[in-house]
Amino acid sequence: MENKNKAFTLTELLLSLGIVGVLAVMVIPSLVGHVYNRVYSNQIKSMSSTIENLAQDELLTKATRDMSLTDFKSASTLLTTKHFSISKKCSASSALKDCWNTTAASGKKQSKYKTLKGKASSITNPGDTVILTNGVMFGYTPVDNGGKTTGYVIMDVNGVDGPNIYGRDVFAFYVTSKGYVDDEVLNDSDVSVETKIADCKKGNALRCFGALKDNSWKMDY
Repeated sequence: MENKNKAFTLTELLLSLGIVGVLAVMVIPSLVGHVYNRVYSNQIKSMSSTIENLAQDELLTKATRDMSLTDFKSASTLLTTKHFSISKKCSASSALKDCWNTTAASGKKQSKYKTLKGKASSITNPGDTVILTNGVMFGYTPVDNGGKTTGYVIMDVNGVDGPNIYGRDVFAFYVTSKGYVDDEVLNDSDVSVETKIADCKKGNALRCFGALKDNSWKMDY
């Protein structure tokens, strides 16, 4: 009996490859975006925890409950190699130009920041800024807010590299007077995750941090 092997025709093979190619074009960008979002989420979670742990250690080391008696009292005492592995430091007056690159500088590409809705936004008054050896960039400004806070942090988890979008790689939070990190320390009532996400999409960096934190660090918005 003759043994006939069945196989795909060239037309069938090309058709299959075409379908696979179309599916890849549709799925791969989404998968890549998901991976990047996980990286951004993990980075802001890690860095905010690092700063909170540092604040708690400062309270313990200084044997005080007053954050104003710790190194968080000023940017000059906080942003040092004692606390962080720093590759570059910029004063508040030069931070926008020399660290954040939002002002055109010689030989540098100007950084453009925007919201999740694609609208142009801007970094304003980031305070003294450091770029860490792991690429994270953040500015720190001591701020009291009626005794509720110690300082304000605005952070780009991958420095001047893209996407430079509030809620993706750009976030902000307060260091409270008790040495914790929070976004809603100034509010007397809780704000829903849905409201925080909506405000984040408009470019509110504080709400972006709150939305991510309250959503179990899942960047699914």
